Amino acid sequence: KLLFTLLTQVFVYQEVHGDLHPGNVMVDAQARLHLIDWGNTVELAGKVGPLLAYLRGALAADADAVADALIAVSTDPEAAQRQRGAIRKALARTLAKKAIRPLSGYGFAFTLQREGPEGWLQRANLLAQLVSNAQQLGVVIRPEYLHLSRSFTAVIATLAGLYDDVPRRHVAADLLWAVNTFPVRLLHDAMRHPRHGLQPALAALLRRLRFAAPAASPAAPLPAAAA
Repeated sequence: KLLFTLLTQVFVYQEVHGDLHPGNVMVDAQARLHLIDWGNTVELAGKVGPLLAYLRGALAADADAVADALIAVSTDPEAAQRQRGAIRKALARTLAKKAIRPLSGYGFAFTLQREGPEGWLQRANLLAQLVSNAQQLGVVIRPEYLHLSRSFTAVIATLAGLYDDVPRRHVAADLLWAVNTFPVRLLHDAMRHPRHGLQPALAALLRRLRFAAPAASPAAPLPAAAA
């Protein structure tokens, strides 16, 4: 349920909870999840591409991809590009030291299953460590991306905490089920409002999945009194 909720936050509402530590995830007597403390959220509009590039590089343990992604989200990409060699070397050293198994393709679920929650926490720490490496070399990351990095680190840590002492085969099953059924469940939700019609619902869903802005609606006429 939490995995589906997180995917919905990203792809439907285009935001992520800014402080999703375990204390902000409540469970009631009917086993329903409630996320609290929504005063801190991070908007994803315009940030998804660079963020995904960074996450892909970090999870694949690709120092070149991580270096390029961090340079792209720095306050002065041209100056950072001149230090790319040193940045890449520092990142590669950290990745080798952490000995993180690269994630790729559908094997990611089985890799995460083998690692268990402890491995997830290591990956969360790695995301923060790689940013720290770049900052130590004088690369200033734009504040909104630092906030996003902290938010995703908190999300990973929260998932690891919820799966503590859970058999790892259930962890892998949950990951595969949530990712593979998410598009269908999202489409089902979009079709639950027949008054809007199927075509507008599908169009709205496609815009959301592309992180595109909603289509502009015709301006309503002013009331006579306001006019």
